Amino acid sequence: MNQNMNTKKRPKFQLPPGVFPARDLVQPTVPTNTFGMVSAQMRIIGQQYCLSKHGAPYTRLHLGNSNGSIVAVAWHDAFLPAELVFEHGQVMLFNGKVRQVKGQPLLNLRYAESIKSGDLSPEGLLPVEWVIPQLRSALNNCLETWNEVSNRHVRRFLADVFSDTASAMGFLNGPASKQYHHAYQGGLLEHSTEMLVGLRSEDLYRAASLERDIAIALILVHDLGKTVTLVGNRYNARGSHQPHEMAVLELLAEPLRQLEGQLPFAANLIRGYFKPRDWFPAQQSRLYSVVSHLDRTSARRNHELKHS
Repeated sequence: MNQNMNTKKRPKFQLPPGVFPARDLVQPTVPTNTFGMVSAQMRIIGQQYCLSKHGAPYTRLHLGNSNGSIVAVAWHDAFLPAELVFEHGQVMLFNGKVRQVKGQPLLNLRYAESIKSGDLSPEGLLPVEWVIPQLRSALNNCLETWNEVSNRHVRRFLADVFSDTASAMGFLNGPASKQYHHAYQGGLLEHSTEMLVGLRSEDLYRAASLERDIAIALILVHDLGKTVTLVGNRYNARGSHQPHEMAVLELLAEPLRQLEGQLPFAANLIRGYFKPRDWFPAQQSRLYSVVSHLDRTSARRNHELKHS
């Protein structure tokens, strides 16, 4: 009887809709140059402290950016102790040579450098490995418009926002609403990208300007509060008490403080977008009208598509 119970087949585990096994998320390795060298900003997705079979200590890092991912090794005898302080989610400049080990590419690190916030690239902040397969083209479109931001203070603001690992991962994986539109894994990325694509047809996009840069920034952050108020298709405890518009201002508090010191006009324009509709004094801005219109258009189209 016990033998029959032990040999009985277990039912096959079914993943929830929209959740993918790790093997489906694996990406090609980060591109190398003709000499097999890599020099790129990448995010630390995972790390492990190890010993070789000969007892040599090393740190094994899983790195990724918008182009791909790769496993890297930092041998401790090649780095100063202070250079071996790695934090999960940190974006750094990694340099090294790729070699094949058991048929798999491995990046042998030569150095790893911290990056100032103003020098962080969008590609390094948003790893493709955090994006479900069918939305990877949306990530490319999102980054294409993000890279159009020319004002260095607005670029730093966005880097400060998405340096936060939870915000970056939530932006790439969270839903855009509880039920009405883009209410699925990756919906927030898709919704934001649709708005960015729509922005390209607006008059304010046709010439580089601070207004255009702020419009791009607003689209990228406008629903970020939902990353802390929604869990799947339900509100969490925080979302039951706090609107996402208020939540996003909490998430943006420190980046806005930094922007305030350099470009107070831009900081206040971003704050003003989240102001309650009946708040006095009322502010009329083409910027707000355009972003709100793009928001409603994307939401309505997705809702209609879902119910067609």
